[in-house]
Amino acid sequence: MREWKRAPVTLTCGRCAGRIAPGAPVLVLMPAMVRNRHYHCAACADEPVPADLPPARVAVTPDPIPARLGRLVGSDLPLDWKTRSSGDE
Repeated sequence: MREWKRAPVTLTCGRCAGRIAPGAPVLVLMPAMVRNRHYHCAACADEPVPADLPPARVAVTPDPIPARLGRLVGSDLPLDWKTRSSGDE
């Protein structure tokens, strides 16, 4: 199967071994019954880039983790059952 997509990450062309920048058009070749994919840049592809190729997705930056949730303090961890049974809490 041959499909034109936008590169989600930096990829390597399967023909010229050049770098394909994120968001650049890339031809994805998926052979039947094979899991790996082959990528070709626009210059190495046998066909022109389609004009109706959708734009690249904008990456969403995640919210930072609050400081209280980002670290574990010794008092936040549950007690070990051996320590609890010895009475040395």
